[in-house]
Amino acid sequence: PHEIPDGWRRYLTIDYGLDMLAALWIAQSPDGRSVVYRELYEPSLIISEAAARILSTEASGEHIDVRLAPPDLWNRRQETGKSAVELFADCGLLFDKSSNERVAGWLALHELLAPRKDMFGTVRPRLTIFDTCRNLIRTLPALQHDEKHPNDCATEPHEVTHAPDAIRYFGDGCPLPASVPG
Repeated sequence: PHEIPDGWRRYLTIDYGLDMLAALWIAQSPDGRSVVYRELYEPSLIISEAAARILSTEASGEHIDVRLAPPDLWNRRQETGKSAVELFADCGLLFDKSSNERVAGWLALHELLAPRKDMFGTVRPRLTIFDTCRNLIRTLPALQHDEKHPNDCATEPHEVTHAPDAIRYFGDGCPLPASVPG
């Protein structure tokens, strides 16, 4: 881990279900390099509890530029008549809708992880992960290819899909600079 400079764009991306909340905080430098700097990975939270945990995990005064959530959270829930996004908003968290194009998301994530020269000539990926994000580090390499759709990842075992899905939403939804200096 290192200090995130002021001026870096900050994102929160989530994969939410009652079985697991996977929340990842990502900072993007002006040259388009990103780092996953914080994670929250917790099961069995109703939406109000999930929102409270997210807000309590963020640093005091931290400004998040974009919060991303998958499209299924915009569906109305039978028990309340509200969508999950509306329930999160009632708790003070507003989200933008991420893409749920699975193959495009995985390909975008591969591009972010592919080593490239930075502005100093150092070869490294455009996305790195702090070693404190243990669940993302544990689950991302545990993903399997879908046998019927080789460009997609299998949705089983389901336990390993939450953090990777959250980072996939960022990969497919994060804007990259028009040109990278260097």
